Amino acid sequence: MNLQSLHLDVPELLPHNPHSLNEWVDAVQALPEQDDRNLARITHEINQTPLNLLERQRLLQQLTDRFAKRSHQLDDRAPNETLLDWSEHLATGYKRLLLQILQGRQPSQAHLAWCLFMIMQFLVQSILRHLQRYQEPHSGLWRDCHLIYLLAEHRECLDEPLSVPFTPTPASSLRGAYQQALLLALSSPFHLSSHELHQLFTALAPLAAQARLEPFSPHISTGPWVDMGGTGPKRQLQDIDEHDQSLRQLNLAAVLVTAKQHAPLRSDEQNRLLIHAQKHWLNSEQRQHERQDRETPCSLIMGLNAIHNQLGNGQSPLLDGVLCDTSPGGARLRLAAASLHMPVGQLVLMTTGNLRVLALVQWRHQDSQTLHVGLRYLKGSVRAGLVRRTPETRAHQALLLSTPQPGQNWEHTLWLNAGEFTLQEDVFLQLENHANQAIHLATPTHSTRWVSRHPLTL
Repeated sequence: MNLQSLHLDVPELLPHNPHSLNEWVDAVQALPEQDDRNLARITHEINQTPLNLLERQRLLQQLTDRFAKRSHQLDDRAPNETLLDWSEHLATGYKRLLLQILQGRQPSQAHLAWCLFMIMQFLVQSILRHLQRYQEPHSGLWRDCHLIYLLAEHRECLDEPLSVPFTPTPASSLRGAYQQALLLALSSPFHLSSHELHQLFTALAPLAAQARLEPFSPHISTGPWVDMGGTGPKRQLQDIDEHDQSLRQLNLAAVLVTAKQHAPLRSDEQNRLLIHAQKHWLNSEQRQHERQDRETPCSLIMGLNAIHNQLGNGQSPLLDGVLCDTSPGGARLRLAAASLHMPVGQLVLMTTGNLRVLALVQWRHQDSQTLHVGLRYLKGSVRAGLVRRTPETRAHQALLLSTPQPGQNWEHTLWLNAGEFTLQEDVFLQLENHANQAIHLATPTHSTRWVSRHPLTL
């Protein structure tokens, strides 16, 4: 691999440098910590400016320090679009620095390994933030990831131990960072909330480098197929060309073993997410119900409190959507409001025709104009209720879901907003036309960042 074979996307340089190095440094230092937009803008301007190698490197290191500090400040918050743009601009800056290093007479191996590592880290940051916004990373990100991996492989610096103080925690080698992004993208990320993606990314950091990209063999199946010449994380193969040099197989044997071992720094939530991810890595996630295509208008009410108000007085705002397909277990919807925030794990009440059903948002995917949402039905009759710690204290809105069981019995579950009560509390439940009932809040059988479900005996 040589310089001519690298088709890295970098902007055209301006004919001259409008500022001295000190003026650029002062301009960066003058921007407030929270001014992500202008920091992204000035990074883009520096990428277009003719600078020598040391000048560009100094400015990029200064901007990287600002990015790292900002990533800590925004730890596990809603995905920041400007931070996404900034990470792509920083990746572009390091790509231009890489071209300058390669144009030198005898580039240092350590310097080259560090620059390749920084490019990969910012590409991975961009991919993570695209997925957290339920958007497919654009093809240029994956193309550059594959190219940088191949160049590092050619230069024998895939496993150089390096680190960056970003949040969430990235892998500490170029191989690890690349495979951290691959494994995240292969984990059905649109079925996970932004918070869950953050946690899964952190859990993958110490594991990802143990996977190995091996030459493809149609007779051996060790993991997903990766097209190193493609524009995505995985190749859907119909006609396999055994001689395609760009085709690799991701051997996950070591990762699967390590993921099952006890790790004291790994949380219970991260263990759960790794179990979820492994099903998708191994293609063992099968549909439970057949889909039926349809194109039917529907309306939605989002959030437990809004559903409670609708059941009580019918005054909650409705969201219009289209029911695209259904199955006994759930449905797929299409909504025109592309900017609508409908997070994974939120409750919705869907109405179409004579059908009204409570459901949980299972996945979402957003493109430029449309929001696509997958729902899992919560079958049964839903009623609004109020829960109090004592009959005189403040009421908390709740939903009682009652499902008929064989033998004229009913199974009851109580849905509450997450975090309103501690585990194993004794409380009072009030339903319409019923007196207060003393109940025990059992350990939730399902919980998300938004709601929790508690089994109930009435």
